[in-house]
Amino acid sequence: LHDALVARVPWSGASVHRVTRETDRGAIVVRTPLCIAGLTNLVDVVEKVRPIEHAAVASAIRRWCFEQNS
Repeated sequence: LHDALVARVPWSGASVHRVTRETDRGAIVVRTPLCIAGLTNLVDVVEKVRPIEHAAVASAIRRWCFEQNS
């Protein structure tokens, strides 16, 4: 998030990946974009992204459970 804020990119978000040995290198299970344009400090960005991260993890767990039972 810090890098996105410094680069002043208008979009960030949350991604949940399949687990691999390397961080954030597995296939993406869930990706949720979020507009952060106009936010200027990290606290504000974190407050906006945190609920999106929690929802993405829950969605990824539901998807994994569904795939296991299919």
